[in-house]
Amino acid sequence: MKKVSNAVLIWGPVSGEGVEYLKLQAKQVVICENRPYLLGLIHNKPLLEKQGIRVVYCTDNTIGHLFYQKAVREIVLFCRRENGIIKGVSGSLYVWLLAKIHNLPIKIFREAEICWQEIKDKDAGSLGGRPVIGRGSVEPAEYEVLET
Repeated sequence: MKKVSNAVLIWGPVSGEGVEYLKLQAKQVVICENRPYLLGLIHNKPLLEKQGIRVVYCTDNTIGHLFYQKAVREIVLFCRRENGIIKGVSGSLYVWLLAKIHNLPIKIFREAEICWQEIKDKDAGSLGGRPVIGRGSVEPAEYEVLET
């Protein structure tokens, strides 16, 4: 039995505006880890569950499989706009491109303001604040340009 069907997949830090949209539009919301920051688990999951929104968690690398299974019907990205350019947290471009390849609608909302000093993981070199790889051998996470 499939756990995910006709779902809305979200990426990035959910804002209040996004919560209201998801309450009205989604019976099931797929949240991902959002590595390296773990925003899906630290920010999105508690926020959505508190609002009574049904969430299904998946790892970041499971997204492609969900698209392939046609389990996702819409993508909601939480991004920032800088000088007319839309930018999303690390991994946003991957989700954006998968949505385009699979002809899925993409909805963009302003991202929530996050206290980045409280986020323990800044790149893939740590998990839950604990180092997993030596210094100097990790590509830094950066905001990705989605649309100009």
